[in-house]
Amino acid sequence: MQRWLQDWILNYVDGDPAHSTETTKAQHPLAAAEVVVEDVEGNPGYYNSRFYLRPHYQLEGLTVSLRLVSKLPSAKGA
Repeated sequence: MQRWLQDWILNYVDGDPAHSTETTKAQHPLAAAEVVVEDVEGNPGYYNSRFYLRPHYQLEGLTVSLRLVSKLPSAKGA
């Protein structure tokens, strides 16, 4: 699950925002992203996830980092 989420979020990361067009920046608004997924101890089939995001689009001059935390159930039938 972690690999899938990491691959998904990387679709929104601009590898070179300093040289990208405005269109590319809008399509890839993150300068960096990382996903961490861990088992919830004592609660089989559930996971804690943390998304670390560093947006860059329309935030020129600001350095902002975000951390999103959620609890994920396992896929049914998995």
